Amino acid sequence: MSMKNQETWDEGNRFSSRLMTGIGLGNLFIGIILNFIDTQARVGMISGILVIVVSAFLLIIVTEQHLKKVFDKEGKRRS
Repeated sequence: MSMKNQETWDEGNRFSSRLMTGIGLGNLFIGIILNFIDTQARVGMISGILVIVVSAFLLIIVTEQHLKKVFDKEGKRRS
């Protein structure tokens, strides 16, 4: 959806950058907790990778949902 036109691209990047900042802070918090829980760094590393992968998918899904609410199928902003 973000590649329909320049306006959808700009909105998708604006929205996802804010979302990415929040997700990044959440991942930092989760990483700190996992570090204290697992001193051997085995579970923490695997969990950390899983959190990052899930976060990436969530970022894409939530941004696409936002764009579908703001724009119609042709990429025109809804009133």
